[in-house]
Amino acid sequence: MINSLDIYTLKYFVTGAQGDPIQLTQVQKETVKKNNMENISGGLNYLSSKGWTELAEHIGRQRATTLLLYHLRTTYDIDAKIVSGSPKKLDTAIAIKEPSRGDTPFPTVKFKGVRYYIIDPMTPAIVSDFKYGDIFDNTGETYLQYNYFRLFPEDIDAVKQWTRKTGVDIRCIDSIGG
Repeated sequence: MINSLDIYTLKYFVTGAQGDPIQLTQVQKETVKKNNMENISGGLNYLSSKGWTELAEHIGRQRATTLLLYHLRTTYDIDAKIVSGSPKKLDTAIAIKEPSRGDTPFPTVKFKGVRYYIIDPMTPAIVSDFKYGDIFDNTGETYLQYNYFRLFPEDIDAVKQWTRKTGVDIRCIDSIGG
């Protein structure tokens, strides 16, 4: 089994002959993904302990979804998606596809034949229940107005103030959402 240090080493330092990166097998890639979910869960717990919920309530669910989506994508280099709620389309969440091999300790939700980890952007936490509607690659592709997801200058100011107060290094985008 590959541990976290091995994953870090494989990802950042190990190269094959003539400087080519080592190619991971499918099983190794699945293990990296599973360990990445453990890292993501720890990161979500950290954000929660620093008062993420208050920030999320201040900027609203859709903007918190955008902010957390961008943070997860840039921090953990994952392919996360936006999920709309059903019947409440404004109840958005973040979906990360579950690796196909092995078990993980985290709950998943199956829709359209695929299992996903669902992250509630308000908590933030991996949740076991979400009444889902549709899934989108980014906030600009939803049928909701883009302004629901866009972070405006006052939202950016709130995020910057929160990061100064908490010391959290959140990956924040400028005034463009998604």
